[in-house]
Amino acid sequence: MINFAICDGEPHMAEEIAEKLCLYMKEKQSVSFHIDTFPDGSSLLNSSRDFDLIFLDIQMNEPDGMETARILRERNYRGLVVFVTVLKECVFDAFEVQPFDYLLKPLDDGHFRRTMDRAMESLKQQENNRIVIKKGCSCEVIRLSDIEYCEVQGRKIYIHQRGGRPTAMKSLIPSPAVWTAAFSDAIEVLSSIWGSSADAPTDRSPCHQAGRSPSPGCGSGICARHFCNS
Repeated sequence: MINFAICDGEPHMAEEIAEKLCLYMKEKQSVSFHIDTFPDGSSLLNSSRDFDLIFLDIQMNEPDGMETARILRERNYRGLVVFVTVLKECVFDAFEVQPFDYLLKPLDDGHFRRTMDRAMESLKQQENNRIVIKKGCSCEVIRLSDIEYCEVQGRKIYIHQRGGRPTAMKSLIPSPAVWTAAFSDAIEVLSSIWGSSADAPTDRSPCHQAGRSPSPGCGSGICARHFCNS
């Protein structure tokens, strides 16, 4: 499921974006999606849904689109932001909030589809760099790039993320031998990810960084693929 948000102060423009988005996504018949629309930045910021891609107008009532994007980034939002605006002069100011693209009104169909092609490819790559942890009747999605270190206490595993509370899981791995194998696989995978990421931790031995001796399985969240909460 891909969650989209459209935040535009002009109802007819929000409807146009939604129509173009629906048409594009229906061509991707194997991909389910959901679209929410918001008339202003405040309503978007108050939403509890985790959006994968946000289409954001700049010229809106306070907070305007640029300020809304800044607040989202301050909240550690890692999704894609596409500005949709008539304000060509704001394109350079937008770089500080890391937009994925900048679409000018009126929308050009070709540009919109090219943006969506790149966005879908980016979301696909992000999906491969995430783990999903079952927590009772719900699930938590954790990006590998957000994991600072993992900690093992008894039969509990705590995943520590940047700017967030640790996520606790009960281990289903029965023996240290399996821990060691899982840890080795995790280091190999995460090293390949971090090696090409601008968000890579400067210290790739998080157990040492935290002042602890490495324990089997500690230092990587990829091992969580083998775990679930009780």
